[in-house]
Amino acid sequence: MPEFYKPGADKETIPSWITPEQMGWSTPGESPESALSKERDISAALQQDMPVAFSLREPRTMVPAIVEKWEAFQLSKGRHPGSCDLTLIEDFAFGRNYAWENQWIGSCVASNTFRGWVKRCIAQIILFGDPQEYLGLDEFGRLSIAPFAPWSYGMGRRRGNMKGGDGSYCSVQGESLLKDGILPCSSPLLVALMKQLGTDTEKNYPEFDKQHNNLYRAFGDWKYLDQLAPDACCRLLDIDDVKTLEDHVEFSKAYKPMFQCSSIAIKKIGNHSDGFAIHAQDHGNSWAHNMGQHGFFIASDGKRYHRLSNESWDDELIYNIPDDELNEWYSRSRVQTMTIGQIDLPVSVPVIG
Repeated sequence: MPEFYKPGADKETIPSWITPEQMGWSTPGESPESALSKERDISAALQQDMPVAFSLREPRTMVPAIVEKWEAFQLSKGRHPGSCDLTLIEDFAFGRNYAWENQWIGSCVASNTFRGWVKRCIAQIILFGDPQEYLGLDEFGRLSIAPFAPWSYGMGRRRGNMKGGDGSYCSVQGESLLKDGILPCSSPLLVALMKQLGTDTEKNYPEFDKQHNNLYRAFGDWKYLDQLAPDACCRLLDIDDVKTLEDHVEFSKAYKPMFQCSSIAIKKIGNHSDGFAIHAQDHGNSWAHNMGQHGFFIASDGKRYHRLSNESWDDELIYNIPDDELNEWYSRSRVQTMTIGQIDLPVSVPVIG
C-alpha cells in the first residue's frame, strides 16, 4: 500500500500565535448555546425564504472515465475504495495544492469557507464535467481561483446585521452565498479600489495580508460592499443545513463541501497504522470557530474518517474525525453545518476554428 499522502495535523492544540480574536464564530463573549440558537433561527428563516435551494438533493452522475482515474488517484494516495476525499482534488486536477495565507482577524467564517468553495468549483468542472469556467487558476493575485473573501465576509455580516468587532455565523454566510454570490478577484471595480487603497499586490488577493487587517475589518463593517456589488457573480444554487451523520455522508458523496461552526476544539487522540493521525473533540478547550468539512476517506480497516479543514490557521491543519465522533457532534447538536452545493459558475464558451 502506498504511503498515506497529506496525513493531516500532528499538532496537539491550537497554534501559539492564534488568539481568541483570530477565531471568529459568533460575537465576542457570546455563549455557544446562544450562538447555535441564533444559527438555527437564521437557517430556519432562510429555508422558509428560499425552500427550493434546500430541496435540490438529486444525485448527479460523474464522468465515468474521470471517476476511474479519480478512484485510482485516491488509492495511490492511501485512500481505500469508497473514499471521497476533497483534500486531494487540487492535486488530482492540477498537480498542486493551493496554500493560502493564514487568517489574521476573526474572519474564519469566510476564510475556511472560500477554501471549500474552490474545491466545489473543481469538482463541478473536473468530476461532473460541467461546461463552466474557473475564476482563474492562480493561487494569489487578480487571477486567483478563489473569490475575494473580505467582500463575502462583509456581505455575510451585513445579512446578520453585525457591525463592530470580528466574527460571523455560518448561516448568514450561507445566506450571502445564495443571495449575493461572490466577488471574483479579477473584478474591475475591485482592482480599481485596490489601486486606490494602495493594496493592488499579489498577496492581497484573495484575502488581505497581515498588514491590512484594518481594511479586512472595514469590509466586515460593510464599507465598499455596495461599490463592488455590480461585479458579483456565481451564486449558490442549492444549500443544506446538515443535521445528521447520515446526511453528512451523503453530501460528501455528492462532493458538496461543508462549513461548520461550533465551539468544538480538536486534539490528536492517536495514530492509525495506515500512517495518519486520528482526532476528536478536546473537551478541555473551546474554539469559537468555523472549519471546513472536505469529504472523507476509507482506511485499510474499512473505517471512515472525515476531513475537517482548519487551513485558515495553517495549511497542514487537517483533522481526521472518526464516524462515531462526528455522529456525537450531530446527535448532541453541537455544530451548525451548511453545504456548498452547485455554484452558478461562468459558462465555458467553446473555441471554434
